[in-house]
Amino acid sequence: MEFETLRIKEILGVVKYNSGARHWDSVEREDHIVGIKLKGSAQHNFADKSLLIAENCAYFINQREDYQVEVYEPGGSFSIHFTTHEEITTESFCSPISNTGALVTLLKKAEIAELTGNHLALFSLVYQFCEELMKAQSKVCSTKDLRLYAAREYIDLHFIESSCLKNAICESGLGERRFRTLFQNDYGVTPSKYVTLRRIEYAQNLLSFEKASITATASLCGFSNVYYFSKVFKAVLGISPSEFRKSVDALTGSYSKIEPLIRE
Repeated sequence: MEFETLRIKEILGVVKYNSGARHWDSVEREDHIVGIKLKGSAQHNFADKSLLIAENCAYFINQREDYQVEVYEPGGSFSIHFTTHEEITTESFCSPISNTGALVTLLKKAEIAELTGNHLALFSLVYQFCEELMKAQSKVCSTKDLRLYAAREYIDLHFIESSCLKNAICESGLGERRFRTLFQNDYGVTPSKYVTLRRIEYAQNLLSFEKASITATASLCGFSNVYYFSKVFKAVLGISPSEFRKSVDALTGSYSKIEPLIRE
């Protein structure tokens, strides 16, 4: 059963979620999740893909997919947890939403319906939310070149490799110049900058959660030397890796911001 034909069995909860954690694992869940990121951003790393769920992104998380979360900017989510009669084959996805008002309204109404025990209204509202989410995802897929989408997914999985960009271009089946032009048109950044941003995101995780040294972080993120890594890190975030490490140690979290990678 695909997402657009889901049959809800039970709604387990309508949840407003604000977590102070910067990293956690989600494994062997019993429920699917749909919702919207109200504030902040976090990377969701699955076995074969990675989703950056940022502010004003709506999302579907399939119950059968385990993942790890790395928080870049602390924030909150508004979500619905539910089970279905049949397994959903559609993989987890997220979609940027230009106008979140309608979806947030549906969630608020669902929250009230749950609190008042109005199960008929609750099921109807959840189905409406899922329908709007599917429309948003279909719009994203229809306006993006699927060859570039496959290439971007390749980059998300292999960005630390020196041959990452070359292989991504091969994955797309496009010529190099055409690939670079179309990629920037679709995602708002050049392919090389996209790779750089993914590496810096990963560097933040290593410096924040793994407590790796700056030299080791440079190597693990695919940079040829620590001096070049430090230069790029500061160019992206406005502070050096050592300053970032100090900010994390002080628990401020004020330097974990990166500009959105994809322009919709």
